[in-house]
Amino acid sequence: AVRAHPIDRNFVLVLETITRAWLERRRVKLWGSLLRSGEISVHEFSPYFVEPTASGGLYAIGFDDLSQSIRAFKIVSIKRAKLLDSGYEIPRHFDRRHYLANMWGISGDGEGQTQVVLAFSTDVTPLIKERIWHSSQRIETLDDKRCTLHVQVADWHELLPWIRSWGAQV
Repeated sequence: AVRAHPIDRNFVLVLETITRAWLERRRVKLWGSLLRSGEISVHEFSPYFVEPTASGGLYAIGFDDLSQSIRAFKIVSIKRAKLLDSGYEIPRHFDRRHYLANMWGISGDGEGQTQVVLAFSTDVTPLIKERIWHSSQRIETLDDKRCTLHVQVADWHELLPWIRSWGAQV
């Protein structure tokens, strides 16, 4: 499947620059549509790690000077990356497992502030109950044999494609 797509040389260059910055603990300047508004912005960024998603996305997670917070940037949204001379250290207290635990997809701030409750039809209740969808999940079987899935996530917008994939069953 990958061979069927042309190589995006700019994506490769951006990924190599971010990976090198991560390896050498050097900050990187990023240009791209990195915010939800879609506007082009410039960020000085300290990559803590690079994380793939099950849906094929690739994210750089680290400290963003502009927002003064840990952020996740979708690498495909980065149009240009420049390695900087200044270095950084990943804080000892930073735990990527804790950061990722509240994420549905990947983006957000890692704080896990939104409680989402979804009700599923009896047809798909066995499918919902047979796997772990999220580290915070709680599944409840209702009297009519439907089930509810409760999750605590950083950004509920990330759930929309997954919710839509269930159609009228949710």
